[in-house]
Amino acid sequence: MTDGDYLLAGGDAGRTAARPDGTAPTDAEVRWESAIDVEAQPLVLDGVVYTTVTERVDGDSSDWSDIGERRTEFVGFRLADGTGTFQLDLPDDYRVRGLGADSRRLYAATGEGVAAFNPRTERVEWSVELDDATRRLAVDGSDVYAVNPGYDLRDDLVVRIATFPDGGESYSRDIVYEVEPNAGVPRPSNLAVADGSAFVSIRGTVVRYDGRDTVWEATLDQSSPAESLVVHDGMLYCSVGDSGSRSSLRAYDAATGTTAWDAQLADTASAIAVVGETVVAVIGDVAGGAAGLTAFDTTDGSRRWEAFEITPTSPISVVDGTVFVGTEDASGTSLTALDLADGTEAWSVDVPTRVEYYPVVLDDAIVVGGDSLVCLDSVVETGADAPSRMRSTDTGATDDESRQCPSCSAAVGSDDEFCAECGTQLLPDEACPACGQSLDGDELFCPQCGHDLGGSDPACPDCDTDLDGGEAFCPQCGRDLS
Repeated sequence: MTDGDYLLAGGDAGRTAARPDGTAPTDAEVRWESAIDVEAQPLVLDGVVYTTVTERVDGDSSDWSDIGERRTEFVGFRLADGTGTFQLDLPDDYRVRGLGADSRRLYAATGEGVAAFNPRTERVEWSVELDDATRRLAVDGSDVYAVNPGYDLRDDLVVRIATFPDGGESYSRDIVYEVEPNAGVPRPSNLAVADGSAFVSIRGTVVRYDGRDTVWEATLDQSSPAESLVVHDGMLYCSVGDSGSRSSLRAYDAATGTTAWDAQLADTASAIAVVGETVVAVIGDVAGGAAGLTAFDTTDGSRRWEAFEITPTSPISVVDGTVFVGTEDASGTSLTALDLADGTEAWSVDVPTRVEYYPVVLDDAIVVGGDSLVCLDSVVETGADAPSRMRSTDTGATDDESRQCPSCSAAVGSDDEFCAECGTQLLPDEACPACGQSLDGDELFCPQCGHDLGGSDPACPDCDTDLDGGEAFCPQCGRDLS
């Protein structure tokens, strides 16, 4: 894994959210913010932060009861400065419910099934239609695993587990569960994958599948699937307990399905991260502000520490012995770092968004998402001196000094209309026509409000072939472009 990659929401195929080989920052400060409403786990690939947004294209924008027509877009921002570099409109039924990635593509669980996107060519490489909206997706090597629930004519719950290397279905297994009358809509099944095995929690069970074969099945003593599921280092960890039942964190031997230990919790664990000999659980529902964190020993389930003085709002990521989690209190929203060894707070920084997804912790930056997308500069201790940023964006120049004449490079003021040295007329800095945000000039869309700046190359509306703009017919499929 390179410094610029954080390929999955959980950091690896087992969704452990741990990068033990990384360097943990000792503090952070905001590098840039984009005022988009993040709708999928942010992922970083080749120095670009990717996520999805949904925009209203008609109707009354001030009245959210007026649904109108909405458009979902894949968007990308430069990690270095927040410049918008990627924008891909998705079909109406492509509402993205989850993202994954490998070193080549981004993968999306969509309202239709599964789709693969190549950010370098800005195209959909392949898509697979399934019976219903895909709720869970995970990537393991070249395989993309999907769990796809739907209903047949008998009102049974049908869950499909399938893999799609390069868009071709390698196997598919349909599991049928009888739906009890008046049971309501079942919760989405959960999924974790590792080393060619899929671990799926469906209804009140957890099952290991190798291809089409069932290796083992265990009962969770509840009617709904496990809230969270993580496979790591030969063990499967899952949250047990739903409304009206005892909550616990349970560990299974991933090879045999034998219960290794079961530790009681104050509430359901909504997220789990594992690193080394420690498993950390977010206790309670992060959507409403969870109760806190609890850490256990992976060998016997003994309790290591608790942190109930914070209110988590996100799943957790672990890097280099530091736990990162979004938090909130009466004063606002923060990103908080805790010591993995004892749960003590290492530092906390205010962020201008409620962190709702895994913090993406890289060696020189941290990306968090919620009602906006925020990139933080990582700060590291440099011995006896004050902490310093790993990547400084401060040039030391004032606003007036940072502008130069395009002809002679002399320093000019931000309000100057002519250069005092050579007399060249100075054009105003480029700005977004919708919100007035200053622009560099090469953005495809505004990093502040998402306004389309018309920077994308024309493409055929049928086959998406790149065009020069003067063609009467598409050279690939023959579509009339006049």
